[in-house]
Amino acid sequence: MFASRHLQLLLIVLALCSVGCGSDSEGAGDVDIEDLLFPTGQEISNNFTLVQEALKTCMLSQGFEYELRALPSDAAEYRTFPRLNSLTAEEVAEEGLGFALPAQSHLDPNAAIGAALGEDERREWIEAYFRCQPAAEEAVNGEYNETIFALRSSYDDLIAQFTADANAAALEAEWATCMRAQGFDRTPSSFAEFAQYYLDEYNRFASNPSSGEDFQAGLDELLEIERQAGLAAVKCADPIRDAYSALWTEYQQDFAEGADVPSIPQ
Repeated sequence: MFASRHLQLLLIVLALCSVGCGSDSEGAGDVDIEDLLFPTGQEISNNFTLVQEALKTCMLSQGFEYELRALPSDAAEYRTFPRLNSLTAEEVAEEGLGFALPAQSHLDPNAAIGAALGEDERREWIEAYFRCQPAAEEAVNGEYNETIFALRSSYDDLIAQFTADANAAALEAEWATCMRAQGFDRTPSSFAEFAQYYLDEYNRFASNPSSGEDFQAGLDELLEIERQAGLAAVKCADPIRDAYSALWTEYQQDFAEGADVPSIPQ
């Protein structure tokens, strides 16, 4: 399923990635690099708890109360762009392209702590928080972040090579021709640009939201537009899906074999 909106801008180029279809024992060609580089929702949730615990320890050491926050369920996964050869009719029928989905609200238990403090104490609490939060993140994830960000940078280079491949471009052009025949006359040759258009439409809507029922009605309308576009994209992706995946497998194999990917702290 598509993940939460919180990281929806993460690496547009991931739109061109393939979905792997096996385990490590089946060979690097069957490994989905995104599975290696981006943690699962459960891993993110576990890691968030570790950081929260370190943050609470820091706050207590400075004389302030702190209540552990829960990670909202819609923030517990990375959002990468929908990928051309991994779209399914089932996912699209439920979530469109994954952009026009309502974020889940959540309460911060520390709001009550702040409300009970006087103005000066509240300011001191906030100052302590902004000292402790980055310190907790560094203590838990510092080494991991340094390594994983470097690997993701190398991955960007790999995707740039893939997108420049004439065969990949030809397959996307075939997809775009099909989309135009389906009535999507302005479909660009790049699927990433196609997905970006719908993300931009959502961002324009969300930057000037209405309230209450009007907001939900607008969101529902955008979601239906995404569904229609997504279903057409699935239909047009079907004829090129295998060739596109096979080509990406060739590119990702060397990277998957040589990448020493750390696990996010749990």
